[in-house]
Amino acid sequence: MKALLVLVLLLLSAAAKAAEPEVIEAEAWYPEGLFWDGETQALYFAEMTAERVRRWQDGGLETFIETKSCGPTAIARAGSLFVVACHRGGHLLVLDAEGRLVERVFESTDGRRLVDPNDLAGDGTGVYVSDSGSFSATAPPTGALLYWRPGEGLRLLATGLHYANGLLVDAAGRRLLVSEHLARRILAFPILAPGDIDLPSVFADIDAVLDLKDPYAGPDGLDLGPEGQVYAAIYGAGRVLAFDASGVALGQVALPPAFATSVAAGPAGQLFACGAYDNMLSPFLGPVLRFPPDALEPVTR
Repeated sequence: MKALLVLVLLLLSAAAKAAEPEVIEAEAWYPEGLFWDGETQALYFAEMTAERVRRWQDGGLETFIETKSCGPTAIARAGSLFVVACHRGGHLLVLDAEGRLVERVFESTDGRRLVDPNDLAGDGTGVYVSDSGSFSATAPPTGALLYWRPGEGLRLLATGLHYANGLLVDAAGRRLLVSEHLARRILAFPILAPGDIDLPSVFADIDAVLDLKDPYAGPDGLDLGPEGQVYAAIYGAGRVLAFDASGVALGQVALPPAFATSVAAGPAGQLFACGAYDNMLSPFLGPVLRFPPDALEPVTR
């Protein structure tokens, strides 16, 4: 009996260790915009306060590009090109596959200047862009959605969002999911054609799932799992929530940093997540982590 008990304890200990996340970077400088690129089998992520985008590939971490007057927060593909959101610089960088500058985009085709582009979501040929607006719980909602495609420029799609943040193209569901961060909800915009969206519905109300005390807590980065589940990094709550395709909460992954910013679904059910420990202390250090497929736990409010 004693030997059996020891064996059970050893198995439980091994399982616990197996569920621990792998640390890809322990002290990234405000990590944002996690993007798993299936074409290069690499994880890209932005470090806003370090002015760079990094790439994790074959277990090695390297700088993909260094920026100036940009403050990058996201990277996505548009065909063979990469697009980077310069949150602090108020523009987009369009790069070739090697990270060389192709174009800078500052305004839409109707003359609307980008203010603080935040996230990007590619659909194969172009990218959807969130332009956040004022990060104030009491300010009028000024966030916007736009769409950029090579040769066609940047087009305005929607306005009036209370801090437009994370984006996700759900091709199977023909919809664009958008984190309306300060409204604490995720919206679903039907995609009528690439770069053409209809009026939204509410995909998930975060207040119905979590008891958030901080008025600035809410959904940040989004990604789609291999079986259609939607992952949402919850800024200010130190976790990633998982939803089914209809918006019902399935579980959560707890994160060490309270200010979770981004999530990305990797190969074989792996999950990447990142965030900052302190949102008031620059350079807003935080980890980039890889979780095993069995990391999902029941939701705690």
